[in-house]
Amino acid sequence: ISGMINHLQLFENTTLRLKSAVELNYYCFFVAGVIGEMLTRLFSTVYKDPEFCKENLTASVSFGLFLQKINIIK
Repeated sequence: ISGMINHLQLFENTTLRLKSAVELNYYCFFVAGVIGEMLTRLFSTVYKDPEFCKENLTASVSFGLFLQKINIIK
């Protein structure tokens, strides 16, 4: 939650202003990367396969970042 609170401070009126690639990556992580991480952990628990989580956690965050950046480009 604290990550998104920081991003609310970047809004100017109703427009989000990201001034660097670092800010963009940080924003995308909190919007989508966390969801990818959460889903990977959930799938690992549901399928009772802790190796799935270990093998896919980094990729899941990267995939979430990628999807959010595609949304921004659109």
